[in-house]
Amino acid sequence: MCSKEHAFVHESGHALMAVLQKIFFSGICYCTSDHKYCTLVSEPSFANLSKDYYLFTAGGMAAELVVYGNYDEGPAKLDKADFTNQGAPPLEETISEAKDVLSGYVLLIQKLASILLEKDKHKEDFPEVGMDNDDRKFRVLLNKDEVEDALHSS
Repeated sequence: MCSKEHAFVHESGHALMAVLQKIFFSGICYCTSDHKYCTLVSEPSFANLSKDYYLFTAGGMAAELVVYGNYDEGPAKLDKADFTNQGAPPLEETISEAKDVLSGYVLLIQKLASILLEKDKHKEDFPEVGMDNDDRKFRVLLNKDEVEDALHSS
């Protein structure tokens, strides 16, 4: 599989976990400023980091594990950084829990990644949007409603 597919599996894991844990997110995006893919969530304050948020953070690594059997350390580096916060749950335990949650959704994760691969071919056609308190610009390739619809139709 190509590296974009790997990235899209990773981001699909984050987005699916956000839906399952009822975490608000804008969608899976291409950041035109950083030239990378991400799943945009409203970052909680340090005091409001919940177990659900940590499952969301581990969701990308967990999705790669259920689809490929391993995960790419590059994208995982940023996700792992959240687990250095005081009071964070154990990283490996949270990845394992997220993997258990996502293990029943392998086909859906692959479907979302395929949709993203197709949409990515035309990412320049998607409008750029900004976020409060952030200078970066994003193109939403797959929004929250589309992820929810895919989940409910699977």
